[in-house]
Amino acid sequence: MRMILGTLMLISVISPVRAQLVHPRDNRTDGRMRWWKRSAVMLAAAGAVDAASSYGRAEVNPVLRGAGGRFSAKSVGIKAAITGGGLLAQWLIVRKNPETAGKLAIVNVGMSGALGGVAAYNWSNAGRAKRVNSPALASSRGQ
Repeated sequence: MRMILGTLMLISVISPVRAQLVHPRDNRTDGRMRWWKRSAVMLAAAGAVDAASSYGRAEVNPVLRGAGGRFSAKSVGIKAAITGGGLLAQWLIVRKNPETAGKLAIVNVGMSGALGGVAAYNWSNAGRAKRVNSPALASSRGQ
């Protein structure tokens, strides 16, 4: 699993995103836009890896908690919608103010690292049963 996580992170960092800009900008802005696009791909990949590492496990977040208190397909959809909405908002900002692309790329890389850390933690605890103190899980266990 660590190899999959490492491979996805490596691919998302080194794979070039080839998209034409509608309005050509100066070289500095072009570079920032390229890094922002790469960081957006990296964030999406990290979110997918985090969702894969959480699938079927107990979920503490009430927004993502599915039936029986577990991370389910519904949870994956919610998580993808949140990430997609955030990236859409960034795209709208960057489209109007291309100079913000560099700062948003830094935010995306930071979030990708955090999500990658969460995924690594989830997989490192794959064999251990964790007890989650939540009313939904307690009721599903019959407690």
